[in-house]
Amino acid sequence: YVRQGSVIRITKLGTLQAEAQLSKSIVDAQKVLAPLRVKVIPVSYATVTELETQVKPFLTVERGKVVSDARTSSLIITDTAEVLEKLSRLV
Repeated sequence: YVRQGSVIRITKLGTLQAEAQLSKSIVDAQKVLAPLRVKVIPVSYATVTELETQVKPFLTVERGKVVSDARTSSLIITDTAEVLEKLSRLV
């Protein structure tokens, strides 16, 4: 069974697993199709090359990029809007 709000839905386990897999694949497809954005984040009290290595694990796999610009002391990040928001709070 699955509780959806005040409704209890009873069905076979295989049906529930298939629905969960389908919803997961829809979410994954939306992440792949999300438009990329570019954001420049100025850095004041850290070295940009160190921050570049710390930011890389949080990027979207195979889509996100980060480039450090030592001349202007800033990070140039290309990724989805959701990831950019998280990374700007992190930096």
